[in-house]
Amino acid sequence: MTIYGLVTFIKKKLTLINYMQITEVSIIYFIFRLFLFVVAVWNGYILSHKDRKLKISDFSPIIFVYTLYSGLRWGRGVDYNVYYWVYENIKNGISREDNEPLFELLVKISAWLGFSWQGFVVFMSFFLIFAWCFFLKDYKKYLALALPFLCLNLTMAENLMRWCLGFSFILIGLSYLLSKGDYKRYFIFCTMGFLVHYALILNILLFTGLFFSKKPFSPILFFILYIGSITIFSATFFTNLIDVVQQLDLGTRFLAYQENAAMWLDPKEQKVEGDFSYLNVLATFFFMFAAYKMVKTRPEWTYVYNLSLIACVCFPISQKLELLMRLEYIIYIFKIVMTGAVMMDVLKNRKYYGKCIYMFAVIFLAYYLCYSYMIRESFMTSEPPYYIWDAHGRKTLT
Repeated sequence: MTIYGLVTFIKKKLTLINYMQITEVSIIYFIFRLFLFVVAVWNGYILSHKDRKLKISDFSPIIFVYTLYSGLRWGRGVDYNVYYWVYENIKNGISREDNEPLFELLVKISAWLGFSWQGFVVFMSFFLIFAWCFFLKDYKKYLALALPFLCLNLTMAENLMRWCLGFSFILIGLSYLLSKGDYKRYFIFCTMGFLVHYALILNILLFTGLFFSKKPFSPILFFILYIGSITIFSATFFTNLIDVVQQLDLGTRFLAYQENAAMWLDPKEQKVEGDFSYLNVLATFFFMFAAYKMVKTRPEWTYVYNLSLIACVCFPISQKLELLMRLEYIIYIFKIVMTGAVMMDVLKNRKYYGKCIYMFAVIFLAYYLCYSYMIRESFMTSEPPYYIWDAHGRKTLT
């Protein structure tokens, strides 16, 4: 059976399901995500059983597969289409004053080497997964689930391209800081990340300050804060904030954001809403307390755990506004990695966590891996998950 024969067969079987966009494009994307998941589990499982310290080369299978999976995408998200023209302008010597210097330098180097915009997209995809693998090599025991959880949740990076490029530098620096206490390299890589996207200074300050907190945060306190963030920071709160922001003196660099505060701070304009059902609240509750039990016996995860709890509290706020969502996503992905690690630890130590948490972990894995991360991401997205062979000569989608 050919690949297109397989696609036709799957399409016929799935068209019975309502609210799903069953196309050749989405089915091929589903197959790629499934393959990415299998490789991530396999690579993570092999690495978790090695009796030596991991090297970045040990992650070659997942780095290669993810680079192709993400780097060969086409037209997905606003950033892909907008930055195509930014890349072409810099390539042709047309520069803007508000371009961050290191980002512009990387584009010029890429153009000098003869790479097209698509080649630069491949590079950014490679560098992002490289940086994450560089960070995770110090947490090898939990890679069998932490690695696939990570890879299946980097979709948002497709529309935060420059943001995640800068974050990749910071992540490498953070690895040096946590594993070796190397402040010098941490400062160098953070500076590079900042010079790719200035707004990352907020994340850098958070990462740096959190390093000095050596004890795990209280899950009870942060769950109360999480519930508070759902109820207090409503749409009305941000609407009232518009006038305040427009009166501030933020300088010319952020003038465009300030002048458009009504767009950035009005949830109706942003059309970004979070899902805060009882199921999500319950899942957050179980995550916080299970993660806390884990770090009591696995103190090397304390930093990621603390960052994860901050992400939980910030998540309800950020989902109402795209601007805050961009800031929060960088820390939320640590929570995703922590979730994979917690699930792995629960499955390994059923007696330590108890039947209740164990059963919830099994249900969570079944729901999120089968439906949320695979079916929903493949067949229930607002935009078709195009690849370069779907371009048909077009430079951008819009």
